[in-house]
Amino acid sequence: MKTRFLLAWSFALALICAAGGVFPAWCQPNLEDMAIVRINDINEVFDIIDEWAAEANPGQAVTMPARAMMGGTDWIDPNRSAVAMVYMEGETPIVYGFIPFLRPSQSFQQLTQAQAGSDHYRIVYPPMGPMPGDVAAALEKESAKKAKDSLFVEIPASAYVAQMEAGLNSALSQASAQSQGELSAQDMRLMSKGLMDVMKQLKTLGIGLTLTRSKAALSFEGTAMPGTRLAQAMVPPLEGEAKLANYKPAGEITYRSRPYDVSAFADILTESLGPFYKKMGINMTCFEVPMQEMTGEYVAGMTLRKDDIVLEGIWCVKNPGAASILIDQLIQCSVDMSANSPQLANTPGMAVWKRALDSKISDLEVKGMTAEITEPVPGTNKTRTMAIDVRMAAKDDLVLVASSDVNLRRLIAKAKSLRPGKAAGPLFTMDMDLGEIMKMAAENDPSGKMPRNIPPAKMRMTIDAGKGMMRAEMALDPNEIKSLASVFQGMAPGGPGRAMQGDVVMQPDDEMFQPEASEGGQYQETGEYAEPETDYAEPELTPEELLAREVAALVEKGNLSAMYGGPNAALKSYKKALELNPESPAAHFAAALAYAELKDYSLALKHTDKALEYSPDNPVYTYGKARILLLAGEEDAAMEAFVTAANSGSEDAQNYLDHLSMEP
Repeated sequence: MKTRFLLAWSFALALICAAGGVFPAWCQPNLEDMAIVRINDINEVFDIIDEWAAEANPGQAVTMPARAMMGGTDWIDPNRSAVAMVYMEGETPIVYGFIPFLRPSQSFQQLTQAQAGSDHYRIVYPPMGPMPGDVAAALEKESAKKAKDSLFVEIPASAYVAQMEAGLNSALSQASAQSQGELSAQDMRLMSKGLMDVMKQLKTLGIGLTLTRSKAALSFEGTAMPGTRLAQAMVPPLEGEAKLANYKPAGEITYRSRPYDVSAFADILTESLGPFYKKMGINMTCFEVPMQEMTGEYVAGMTLRKDDIVLEGIWCVKNPGAASILIDQLIQCSVDMSANSPQLANTPGMAVWKRALDSKISDLEVKGMTAEITEPVPGTNKTRTMAIDVRMAAKDDLVLVASSDVNLRRLIAKAKSLRPGKAAGPLFTMDMDLGEIMKMAAENDPSGKMPRNIPPAKMRMTIDAGKGMMRAEMALDPNEIKSLASVFQGMAPGGPGRAMQGDVVMQPDDEMFQPEASEGGQYQETGEYAEPETDYAEPELTPEELLAREVAALVEKGNLSAMYGGPNAALKSYKKALELNPESPAAHFAAALAYAELKDYSLALKHTDKALEYSPDNPVYTYGKARILLLAGEEDAAMEAFVTAANSGSEDAQNYLDHLSMEP
């Protein structure tokens, strides 16, 4: 019976035993010393696993043995979690289990010797009598909690930290002192102490896994001991307004942080790890003042190219006067850190910063720094350097950051049209397109063997905090990952000649390719549409509709004149259209383009303004105005108009801005 019991609990016990290894033998059987395993809607999770496995091996249900050992899984309540609590007594795991059910399962009860409740089973392993009342109550409470993950394992941090500290001390005691100029065993002890000082403020640690048909995610959670500095730092992000809520940066990697008090975390890191970094020549206190001036809100984007990195971002500061001071401090701290840490020059992935020349854009002082990063060349034993340029300008309570003056000019224009919004979402969000990053790797592949037709594969990482806890999650769409993997396998998703579930496979005789058979539009064997069988009388137009039709005809006539007779001939038709309807945005915009071709930019801009007055949300008109401003030499105003047009949905404007961002 013991063997059958262990088989039935194999899925949970494998995780429990993995977590159980961190518990010392002296761990006492009280609730705070127990690890917790929660499994939510196990039947649905098994269904998804079977679907994924069947794509590679049709007809195979990999979870069938586990389902059989549990007497099936459709009897388990999907709205409550199956929960296990475990502690170690010597080398033996003591397990208490709680499985909620929709209906009883006699097979499961016989297999596990479970004690039946009104809507759940209770399990004690090894069998030792009834479950303690406080444990049963705790399990029922855990089961009723709304689950964030399909599977979640939580352990007391104290046991893990104690084992981690013992392991570090053992490793350090065996390390000999290093030569001068490198990290010694004493330096490593200093770092270990700082890390342990932070870890000892944790109460619990958790790891979770989510599996749905549209999401695969890995999560980590930590809760701090009440009253500790770490608990005081783990607070919810600020509510209210976010200045950058509607700012969308360019780049295949984007970052977004809500307003948040970052100084508490900065103080903890400085005190715990500051002495260690000081030994390396890095003065973390240098960054304290800049961190205290920030509101915590920032948004940034990054594009990786073959030889450099394109950046853009905006940081918010508490006081407008502090923005320029913060820029000076950040640059000086970075340059000093590089100067005091020569070993960074030979460390892959590390940047050595140097001061760059100042400039001026739109009456704003621009300061910057430059660096080179050493990185390995894919597929070789060689290394190469990648350049990073950072240009910064202060505008009111914003610090604007870009990788070139061209990009910074664009960002300054964006900043002028920022619209604040409600602070919402996680504390921190990072979005990354793995497909785009792999495209860049393919371009740099010296062998040329990497595929070029790489599909998008979005990954999102979030961090959130509140009430003494912090949670990080990394999520992917499994369907996108399967599509990405199929490209590298040289086959369609799911294997050669087979589509993934939900894909539409187009064939020559597919119904989607056949002409639609509808009354009055049937396709005859002659290849011509038949005349409708019913008579059709054109409806009578209102005076407003007749006027609109006449104006549209004049604008169209002007457009033809512009093609064959030039702008002067076109203007005759446009003026007639405006005489009929002075509020026609289409006629005003057409006239604006004609005047622009005649280089009369003043009249051209007058008519674009009129067009936008009567149709303010038209991105085509805004894009046209941007082009005319550019021709007129008003670059700052043009850039602002391009940004407005792009934000309104103009692909032409967005393509123009993207082209600018790629210029060296």
